[in-house]
Amino acid sequence: MTAISGMAPINTALQRLTGRAIFNKFALLARKGDVTADKRMLGLGLSTDMLNRITKEIRTSASFNGSRLKAMNFAQWGDQEALAAFENAVFRMGRTVIQENDLGNMAMWMSHPLAKTLFQFRTFMLASWSKQFLNGLNMRDFTTFASFSTTAFLGTMSFATREYLNAQGRSDREKYLAERLSPQKLAAAGLQNSSWFGIFAPIIDTTITPALGMNAIFDARNTQQASDAVFGNPTVGLLDALKAATTVPAEIVPNRDSSTTVARM
Repeated sequence: MTAISGMAPINTALQRLTGRAIFNKFALLARKGDVTADKRMLGLGLSTDMLNRITKEIRTSASFNGSRLKAMNFAQWGDQEALAAFENAVFRMGRTVIQENDLGNMAMWMSHPLAKTLFQFRTFMLASWSKQFLNGLNMRDFTTFASFSTTAFLGTMSFATREYLNAQGRSDREKYLAERLSPQKLAAAGLQNSSWFGIFAPIIDTTITPALGMNAIFDARNTQQASDAVFGNPTVGLLDALKAATTVPAEIVPNRDSSTTVARM
């Protein structure tokens, strides 16, 4: 992630907002007095005893403006072990909410050149298998349901917006939108672009749909690449583009009506 792509400042801003939300969550817990660690807290490495040590330090050291948290004042914490556990928990929660890939998310064979070729732009999807899907199945609570539903909804909306913009200037705009924004396409796009379903799309389009003689079900990738695991990478996409480019001279002939397809090529 680099500053040139524009994603670094966006990611930093999201992490800061998420960090504030996590701090406020712990501040609310601290105001309740003694608390019992639930499944999510245990997943962050916080036992009931450690969680109460953390909330005690927040009550005694953090500063509030009424009920609003102003600062954690970590320098004033006397229990350094509780501080270290709190920092680790916030780090783990933050990198799950705003997903970032870790070296531990990838298998050793992922460093092989062939694997790098096949899985270009898909490491984020592979990491979501454990950080989003498996973690959500383990928790099985309303937070998981809300997260899965929200990301699927946002994935649908982003796909619909992108397709609407792509349709501008097309002579077959209405037909294009009717096809691309059908209920089936929107449902598939929402699942494919969600935080938890990503790994299932290439599996289905690589194994099940070819066996049934069907076209790919999931074709809503932001990169416009195919969804299957074999042909859905930039290297194969480049070869397909070069093959398509060889047909352009034959299409451009005198007295031939220009078409949207030729113009786009």
